[in-house]
Amino acid sequence: MWEFFSGKNVLITGGSGFVGTALVYRLASQSPVAHIYLLCRGGWGRLEEKWGFSLPLAAYDALRKAPHITVIEGDMLKPNMGMTDDVVRMLQERIHIVIHSASSINLGRPLGYVIDAVLGGSQNVAEFALGCVNLHRFVFVSTAYVNIFLYNQSDLPEVKVEEDMYPLQSEKPRSLEDELHEVMQIGTSAEYESHEFVWAYAYAKHLTERILVERFDKASTPDKILIVRPSIITPAQLFPCVNFQHPRSCPYTMIAASILVLPFSKFHVQTRLKNPQEEANVDAVPVDVVVDRLLAHLAKGSKGPIHAVSGRDCRTISQKSWDAGLRLRRIPWAIKIRWINLDWDYTNLNIAERVYALFGLSLDFSQGKTEQLWEDLTEVERRGLQLFMAERGISDVTGNAEEIREAARGLLKKGHRARIIKWLFYQ
Repeated sequence: MWEFFSGKNVLITGGSGFVGTALVYRLASQSPVAHIYLLCRGGWGRLEEKWGFSLPLAAYDALRKAPHITVIEGDMLKPNMGMTDDVVRMLQERIHIVIHSASSINLGRPLGYVIDAVLGGSQNVAEFALGCVNLHRFVFVSTAYVNIFLYNQSDLPEVKVEEDMYPLQSEKPRSLEDELHEVMQIGTSAEYESHEFVWAYAYAKHLTERILVERFDKASTPDKILIVRPSIITPAQLFPCVNFQHPRSCPYTMIAASILVLPFSKFHVQTRLKNPQEEANVDAVPVDVVVDRLLAHLAKGSKGPIHAVSGRDCRTISQKSWDAGLRLRRIPWAIKIRWINLDWDYTNLNIAERVYALFGLSLDFSQGKTEQLWEDLTEVERRGLQLFMAERGISDVTGNAEEIREAARGLLKKGHRARIIKWLFYQ
């Protein structure tokens, strides 16, 4: 499998981020890749700062000194991704694979705020990729929750989500151009308003997926795009090291950190499950599983969307995740989940309750493409691959206690009340 990367030049966006760092480490240390180009706002200085903070010293030194890694100063939100014409021409003559892993995860922001970061940057990266004369594949890192709206469309307590593109239904079907134009003009769309996405971020990713697929179709290269959909990403189970993470960029750590600082005594979670304490669950997947699934499907030529998830048998019970966070909480009163037996209406939820809305669900993300890929791999190819979770669920976060508290302190930087809570309990 790794021989696929022999002689290939790869461009990666988001190489300083949580997923991107693990991706660069794995590709540089495991494969015979010819060269890795990293598009990074702030250049080497910013990259070294992020890597030095999160990576073990040996891994940091190995990446910093690697002769086949080149950092390109750039910004994917700018024309030409902030690069000069000469640099763009040089890269488009050399690059074989583009992996777009950069994104800003913000579940509390409105659509008008997140659309540029999610969609605008992705369009720029895709246009660059389509200009590469030797392009083999383009990989877009999305989210499994692009299809979270399916839950409200079903009456079942648990909803199966396949590795497919689910269209958005509307009273008057229209083009993607019209939908995008409406979003850019007024900060919303008829499709967004008529589906229960809960987070604008999920809709922005859904729209981006559709636009990228259409763009590659129009370029007569539909088989060159691979969409990777992770669920809630957690610290690594093996590489770059056990429990590797960026505390303020790791979704699972940030969710746990929020439990430490919420000032409430009760917290509302809507659910249709009869016994949510035992049935509601979250799909949380280690970052190295995400990375190895991306690279394995890329090497084996998988097409369309694939899920990078823990899967049905390894999901975490929501109540256990909540209780694990509470054990690290220093504020003297606990927060009790109040399960509300109502169909999902996100308009009644505050920002914090929107973030935790998935705690009341049961989503079964298919991972059939990875299971089939595993069957097709030889024993040698399987060796060392982290395609699946090593353990069932995550209910103990004590190994990441300091990282979670650090993330909590970061959440308490703004506001007079927040600063008091930080001073009293988390200084």
